[in-house]
Amino acid sequence: MRKNKAAGPAARPRATVVIPTHNRPESLQRLLHALAAQSVRAEAFEVVVAADGCTDDTADAVASSGAPFALNLIELPHLGAAAARNRGAEVAHGDVLIFIDDDVEPVPTLLEEHLHTLDRHPGAIVLGCTQPVLEMRTVLHAELCRWWHDHILALRRSDHRFTYR
Repeated sequence: MRKNKAAGPAARPRATVVIPTHNRPESLQRLLHALAAQSVRAEAFEVVVAADGCTDDTADAVASSGAPFALNLIELPHLGAAAARNRGAEVAHGDVLIFIDDDVEPVPTLLEEHLHTLDRHPGAIVLGCTQPVLEMRTVLHAELCRWWHDHILALRRSDHRFTYR
């Protein structure tokens, strides 16, 4: 594990953002830049990037990000996104875990709103809607965005019941 901050006594971060990734350094850099622009103080959160079997320059992308927050990179053999999320959670120092995939670009208030909701509803599980950032603009991708939007709206309904899926 590598950190971009010098080791030493520091306040425990309020949240840990866990990002599983596999060979998508450009998407990861876009996400890290969006996290650097969050409305909460950089000390309020840390980011753990779980590079799952990456064979590209993902490690360099993390090292050169210039992130103002604590940033940890863990490198794993290709175990899958779920294992990467779990490993990221294991090394987290924050009181709250926030999982974000590498293909989204959060709005600047994402972490602030997430933490504010948890302050108002302690013990809640917070699920937010963040559209995936798609590089290609085809009819298939437009349909994917529409499906995602409808899926998130369905999750927000008070009568929605979660299943194993």
